[in-house]
Parts: sequence; C-alpha cells; structure tokens
Amino acid sequence: RDWASYVGPSSIYYMMQFFRMQETRRKAVISFSAFFLGPFYFFYRKMWKQGLLATLVMVVLSIPGFMSIIATFNPTFFGSLPLGWLPAAYTIGEIGIWAFKVILGMFAVSWYHDSSKAQIEEIYMACPEGDGRTELLVQRGGTNLLAALLYFGIMCLLQVAILYMAGPSAI
Repeated sequence: RDWASYVGPSSIYYMMQFFRMQETRRKAVISFSAFFLGPFYFFYRKMWKQGLLATLVMVVLSIPGFMSIIATFNPTFFGSLPLGWLPAAYTIGEIGIWAFKVILGMFAVSWYHDSSKAQIEEIYMACPEGDGRTELLVQRGGTNLLAALLYFGIMCLLQVAILYMAGPSAI
C-alpha cells in the first residue's frame, strides 16, 4: 500500500514491473516512455539527479549537432576554427544519443525502483505509522508535470538560442 501511495499514477503498472524484476532478478525492463521522452520521464517521476544527469549527457552528445547547425547557416560564427571533424563528431553524437536512449529505456524502471525504495525507507525513518506517513509518501512521491514541462521549456529555449546563433537564414 505504501508503494502504491508513493508511486501514484500508474502504480499498478509499476508494482507489476517491480514484482517481475524481483522474481526474475533482472534489472532491464522495457520502458517506452523513458526511451522516447528521456530526461522528461525522470523529471515527471521526481527523479531529480537522474533527470539532471540524463539532460547533461543528452546536451553534451548534442553539441556537435548544434555546432553543425550554426556552422551551416552562419559560417563566420566560428571564425578560423577548423571544422573538418564536425561531420564525424555529429554522427558519433547521434549514435551516442540513440545508445543512451536505449539504456534509458532499458534501465529507467530499475532506477525508479531504487530511487523509490530509498525515498520510502527515508520516509519510514522520519515518520512512524499512520496517516502522516501516507501523506508524506504521497507528497514526496507521485509525479510532477510542472517540472517535466519546465524541462521541456528550457530545452525549447536552448533550441531557440542555437537557431539565434545560426542567424536569420536558419529560421
């Protein structure tokens, strides 16, 4: 019951996945939402550290792509910096993004289980039995659509900044 209170929406799905992971002793479970949404998934599920780390990895792997867009539409932006390496770096970055998405899709549920377990144990230590514990589980767990939308907005602003650096011909 405490797990369902903490997980919130889709608790039945996650309870089944957690049970299956425990029975099979496998950490890999397919999560299409984590694969397709990436860091958005982690922020939605209040997994702040994982969300920030996934965002950092995705942005770093996207830097050659951002540079390619800027170099294509604004060749003078980088001055005399040699950019012959950029197409290869762009390809490697895109392959890295896809590989990272596969990893997220395979292990996000396991990471969510571990994160939830740690939070629930912390709540058990802080709050004895009763309604207060259930209320704290619901408050700390569940989902946060606002954080996920904030992530989406920040990523949109990053894209706009890249297009702005690329110049008016990119828009």
